[in-house]
Amino acid sequence: MFGNLIKIVGLGDKRKDRRVAVRLPAAFGDVRGRLTDIGLGGCGFYPDRAKLEVGDCGTMHIRVTDETILPLQVEIVSMDEEGMIYSVAFTDLDDRSFQLIENVITLRFTADREKERTPHLPMPRSFTAQTRAVPVSASL
Repeated sequence: MFGNLIKIVGLGDKRKDRRVAVRLPAAFGDVRGRLTDIGLGGCGFYPDRAKLEVGDCGTMHIRVTDETILPLQVEIVSMDEEGMIYSVAFTDLDDRSFQLIENVITLRFTADREKERTPHLPMPRSFTAQTRAVPVSASL
């Protein structure tokens, strides 16, 4: 019974906090890239070029909105099997940073839930009617 439960939950994910998928611009030092997901404990970082090592520590700048860039102290804790996405742990979140990340997660989670609830409606027949080519006047 517990063997099946372990297979469902999975043994590889050590995260304590839920993550949501995002596409936020970010930079770690001089390495630019984007976040693939974010949670209160860390994020996934897809760099434009591979120049990071597991164990690297420093400041990551995340563009949360057009006006807000969030500097966070982080540590690179692992990388995926393909070596493309790095798992990043936040090492020292102040209250403001925690609130901003929590807002990003809440907004993204709410948007995803709203998409799930919105039914896919078929397009009305009038919108799917065939179109015909109309000659364009040379005077336009």
